[in-house]
Amino acid sequence: MAASFGAPVRAAGDKWVLKDIYGAAQPGEMQALLGPSGAGKSTLMDILAQRKSTGNLGGSMLVDGMPATGSYIRRTAYVPQNDNFVPVMTTVEVMQFYAGIILPRSWSKARRAARVEEVLQEMGLAHATKTLVGGTSPGGLMHRGLSGGERKRLSIAAGILAAPSVVFLDEPTTGLDSFAALTVMGFMKRMARDNGHIVIASIHQPRSAIWSMFDTVTLLSCGRLMYTGICDGLVEFFHTIGFDYDANLHGVVSDWALDLVACGSHKPKKFYGHTITSKDE
Repeated sequence: MAASFGAPVRAAGDKWVLKDIYGAAQPGEMQALLGPSGAGKSTLMDILAQRKSTGNLGGSMLVDGMPATGSYIRRTAYVPQNDNFVPVMTTVEVMQFYAGIILPRSWSKARRAARVEEVLQEMGLAHATKTLVGGTSPGGLMHRGLSGGERKRLSIAAGILAAPSVVFLDEPTTGLDSFAALTVMGFMKRMARDNGHIVIASIHQPRSAIWSMFDTVTLLSCGRLMYTGICDGLVEFFHTIGFDYDANLHGVVSDWALDLVACGSHKPKKFYGHTITSKDE
């Protein structure tokens, strides 16, 4: 599947949230949506997942060369940044609940149970089927349960139960420690590679090991497209327009790119050679 998008969204008044955005994704590929806070990553992801119902939306999205239809939505999964799991449900109970909602009604109980078991195994949660999700229940009572990384993997597991072709992840590493974030993204990389899924994830400041997992990147700033293409081409692209990357000085490529395109703050010329202060620049 390939998706092309050009989607300006007009917010209240005459403010453009996104303008002249385009790109594509291929099966087996993991793509990063990268940009400073307020760049429009979540808005773009909502548009791609066809979750945006307000605003003035224009442009087109193609799936296999044809305009996206209702069948496209049924082939996608959207994993939000924050889940709403019931703290006193176990991992397998959560999955059984979602299985009853999103799997075909024609499936037998045994077939649904087998699918739940398969996905929990894929996401490394087979050892935690009887573990409570945990968290705070109404009244403020705390329940011990899954770790942050396990809980995030449970969110993803619920999303991929129906074997979607495209998985959207909104800030999948936010709130996780470094190792948990690496584990979660490692699972997603293997899922994309082994099963031919498209994984599109909005992400803030990925560590080097996580950045290396992405095949392509769409870089946004102030609602404008700065770059879209293979991750390995990002440094060369900015080099051609006068911005040189120094690994010893700038660290992870993604951090350097985010610093370059951040609007509205002064950046020492010693490090970047230029300061972007407005959308026009």
